[in-house]
Amino acid sequence: MLWLESIAERRIREAIERGELADLPGRGRPLDLSDDALVPEGLRMGYRVLKNAGVLPPELEARKQIHNLE
Repeated sequence: MLWLESIAERRIREAIERGELADLPGRGRPLDLSDDALVPEGLRMGYRVLKNAGVLPPELEARKQIHNLE
């Protein structure tokens, strides 16, 4: 999956250099990450509890550990 992230990062960087992202709506304001529409309905409540407690879901914790080891 790292190759996909690498490609995405490169394309974003190139778009920034070309100025394609300079005038997007909401520029300079923080993202609203409270929308959990992409989280399956059965997991939303549990994820919200974990988020409020400052705990990452298991798959994100594993990803964080992998990133730290790299």
